[in-house]
Order: sequence, then structure tokens, then C-alpha cells
Amino acid sequence: MNKAGSRQIVGFDAVVCVLMVLFSFFHSQTALASRTYGDITVAVESMPSGNTSYGYAEYRILLTNSSETDIRRITVFAPFRGYGSGDYIREVRRSVDVGPVSSATISLFQPPLDMQGSDLGVIIDGKRQREPVSLNSSEHCRSNYSLHYGWSRANPLSILLSRTVSYDDFRNGVDKYFLPSQGSSSSRRSVSEEFDFIKSESSVRAWSTNWLGYSRFDGVVVSASDMEQMRASVMLALFEYVECGGSLMILGSWQPPGQLQAKPSVDGQFNLYYAGFGVIAVTDSEDVKEWRKEVWTRLRTGIWGQSSSELQNRIGISDANKKFAVIENVTVPVRGLFLLVLCFAIIIGPVNFIVLSRKKKRIWLLWTVPLISIVASLSVFLYAFIAEGWKAYARIQSITILNQATQRAASVGLNAFYSPLTPSKGLHFDYETEVTPMSLATWQGGRAREVDWTNEQHFDIGWVAARVPAHFYLRKNQTRRERLKFSKDEQGQLSVLNGLGADIRELWFVDESGNVYRAENIKAGAKIVMSSIGQAVSSKISQDVWRDVYRASWQMQANEIVSNPQNYLEPSCYIAIVDDSVFFEQALENVEYKRFESVIIGILEGTSDAG
Repeated sequence: MNKAGSRQIVGFDAVVCVLMVLFSFFHSQTALASRTYGDITVAVESMPSGNTSYGYAEYRILLTNSSETDIRRITVFAPFRGYGSGDYIREVRRSVDVGPVSSATISLFQPPLDMQGSDLGVIIDGKRQREPVSLNSSEHCRSNYSLHYGWSRANPLSILLSRTVSYDDFRNGVDKYFLPSQGSSSSRRSVSEEFDFIKSESSVRAWSTNWLGYSRFDGVVVSASDMEQMRASVMLALFEYVECGGSLMILGSWQPPGQLQAKPSVDGQFNLYYAGFGVIAVTDSEDVKEWRKEVWTRLRTGIWGQSSSELQNRIGISDANKKFAVIENVTVPVRGLFLLVLCFAIIIGPVNFIVLSRKKKRIWLLWTVPLISIVASLSVFLYAFIAEGWKAYARIQSITILNQATQRAASVGLNAFYSPLTPSKGLHFDYETEVTPMSLATWQGGRAREVDWTNEQHFDIGWVAARVPAHFYLRKNQTRRERLKFSKDEQGQLSVLNGLGADIRELWFVDESGNVYRAENIKAGAKIVMSSIGQAVSSKISQDVWRDVYRASWQMQANEIVSNPQNYLEPSCYIAIVDDSVFFEQALENVEYKRFESVIIGILEGTSDAG
């Protein structure tokens, strides 16, 4: 075959490939907008919009390269035109290499801060394109702009409804019982306004495969038929969302997988399956129009109303450091700096002038004044260095439910940083971690912040400032292979092999018979014999115990579990206290002063993923 014929075939194949990709994209989901830049086409998927106030908002973008020979480096960023004040997202971006005649679907995630601006910008091979792609920012965290301190439930419950679930039935059901009467003169906010039902126009097969895509919703509602046609990767993402504290409602008859409880907890018309820190509510009553007021009240105060937990508890920087101290004293050394400035003023003024006047060298003021200023600046810098040094501080306290059967670890916790100098490399988290700032600044303060999602979740600008503590709430779900292995010898002695990858300070374990064992100071990789403490678990703990832990203060709950682990034990489960961060990454480099504590609740193989 000649070269011309070969090029024609390649060119035809390229056109067919691009058409198939675009057809598949538009057939499975509604595209909000697209734009072509030569060989490159950028299309933005239509995502559910709504008033959400925590978690991450996901924006999915399809990148298509119709070039037959060139690999193209494409960077997308939002917003294209940005503005703002206070704490806000100035830019989220991601870069990817797209090969010849191929496409790639990528996600941009907006952390829980307002992203003030519009549209999606595109950079191709280092050249910024003049024309943007239309992008709907979903109003994510827009209402937080005016809610700076002390709010808890000022925002409505955000509930995602699948395409097969009737929006009108849910909206009318809430309005039927909670909408104020026409003659009411009350100016208080209606209970009906506490619900924001967000309709998804995409098939569940096209839903996100990353749990972060659901993290901003208080609840997700799907039908049993949705669960049947749902891809395994989407279902896994929804289960991970539940394990991190979310709630999933399934309308219709549904058989839960083996890792969930065989016997659910019955709450009215719902069968509740507790998984990790969250809950799956299943009801055979698919006719939402027939639901009574008690059902909606239970959803409002219980199932949906418990999903946001600590994530809505925003406080000031000073209060955050009192709540979760990363450094004991964050006050500026006013006395020392005042003395330095006073000495500088005396030396550069009267002393310098008198000395030079006596020497009849007043002209030297032209170089002595700058010299003294440089010396004074260096003195201030050296004083700060002697007082605090170069190294940063970091603190992590977390609670993890480690299901050794499914090899998934769902974690919640608090993370704090303090650095004498602004970290040049920012913070580094992986793709599975949700990071929520604990404090919101007023419109007069705050910082513009940027996130790069190219290789990881890189909080590169604005997240940690010099001499200002930075506090965050963390949630994470990840596949992990860490585990503890328990075995008994012929004499009945129980041994444990530490496979957590970190030293265990204290370990409590209950065997299948309800006997309680305890051990201390177990090195990573070591195997030791545990001691029986001569007591047995008398009753099974409540199925929703970890849901209760999640919806309370995470720090207080972690301290309570450490102090009284026996109150949280059940057969074939263990509680390990580790002075290290096992499941959360150390996001800041060059940390010298670390204070880490991990509370790990382990569920052995063959045990239900419940409390």
C-alpha cells in the first residue's frame, strides 16, 4: 500500500474514533459546553447544580486530540476570569498528556471554599487559549461567603436524586408538611427551605467513580433499578462515600452485598445498614407521596441531618488553635520586637546624627542610614530564627475504621500546621482525601488559594501562611492492606502480628467468644502474646455507634475511645492506638515537631461492617 493510501486510512480512522468518542460522551451524559482549538476539543459535562456548603464539587472534562501524530499537553483551569475576597479558591487546575487520535476524561475538584469567577480556561502545549469553555460552578460554597463564624446548619440539606427518582414527589412531600401556611406571619426560616433536592440528569452509569464527587451531599437517593444497572466502580464510590459519613437511600427491594449487616436495624419504614461512619437506608415504600410527616422528620434530623457533622463547624483561627493546638504559643514576641525597633530608631536617628556631626561627616548619612536599616532587618530575621527556628509543626488526630475483609479504610480526623516561614511547596494530599479548612476569614481578611490536581492534590498557594496556624478537617477512604493477624497456640495463648506498619502503643481485642485481651508497645512487624484481662463483653454495642462518633466532635470522640476502649469493643474486633499517622499522609515537608495519634478500629474477616 502506498503512503498516500495509508494516510487516508489513518485519517479516516481518526475521524471515526473522534466521532465515536463524542457520540458516546453525548449519548451517556449531557454536555454543558464544548470548544475546539485546532486539533483539540474540550467538552464539559453537565454536573448537578445546587446550594452545597461542604465537601468537594466535581467538574468532569472530556479532552479529545484528533491529531494523527502529536501528543498534546493540555491544562484546564477554573475559573477563567476570577475575582474574590476573603478565603476563596482563585484557581483549580490539572494537566494531562493526550496521545494522537485519543481522548481522556479528567476531573477537577473544588474544595469547600467559594470559587468566584466563571468559565474554564485551556492551555495547550504551554499556550493559553483566548476563548474559554462555559462552566457552571454549581454555586458550591457560595453561601459560605457571608457565613464566617459559628454557623452550624445555616445551609439547607443537599440531597442528590438520580434520574429515575421523582424530584416533584420529594419537593412536594417536604412542602406538604413543613411549608408555612399562607396566613402565617412568622419571619423565621421555613423548615421546607432546609431541603435542597438536586436532580441528576445523567444515568447512574455515568456517575462519578471517585467518592469525592458525592462528598458535598448530605444524602444520595437512587432506586433499586439504579443499583442493578450501576457500574461496579460507581457503586464502590457510593459505598466509600457512605463509609466516610454519607447516607445513601435506596427506593425499592434491594439485596445488600455480603460486607454489610445480614440483619439491618429497622427504623420505621427504613432498613438501616451501617457501613463505616455512614448509613444505607432501604425502603420498600417507593411511593414518596404517601410518606408521613414522621418519615420526613426522621430524614431531616437523623439520616440526612447527620452527614455533615464537624464539616459545618467553622471557627476562627484562634479558636481553632485552642480546640486543636498545633503550637502552644502563637503570639507575636511583641516585647522583643519593640526593643529591637526602639534600638533601631535611637541608633539610626540621634546616635547616628550626633556621631557624624562631631566627625563633621554628615554627608555619610547617605550610606549609614541604609546600612543601619539592613543591619536592623537582619537582626529582626535572626531574632525570629532564634525564637522559633526553621522547622514546621504538624499535628494529626484521626479515627479509622479498617475493614480487613474488604481492605478499605475509612478515616476522619483533624490536621493542623504551623510554620515560621511560608512553605514554598505547599501541602500535598492524595486523590482520596477531602480537606476542609476549619476556619473562614471575613471578607476583609483571608487569602486566595490554588490547587493543582495534576499528579496529586497539591495545595500550592495560600493554604499555610508564615506564623499563622492552619487547621483542617480530613476525610478519606482508601484501599489498604494493613492488618493485624491474631492466632492461638495449643495452650490457648493469643498472639498478634503487627502488620499496621507502625508501632502500636496500646491494643485491645475481643475474640469470637467475647474474651477481652490487651497488649502494649508492639513494634511494627513484631509478634507478641496478648494478656487476657479476665473479663468478657456482655452485650453487643449499638449498630449505629460509629455513626454517633462521626456526628459528634471527632477530637472528643477520639479522646473518649482512647480513655475507654472497652466501651467500643465487640467480638472479632480490635482497637489499636498508634502514635503515628497511619492512614493520613504527612502533607507538609520539613516538619520537625510532630504530634500524631491514630485510633484504629479493626474489623476482622467474616465480621459485618458495622458498629
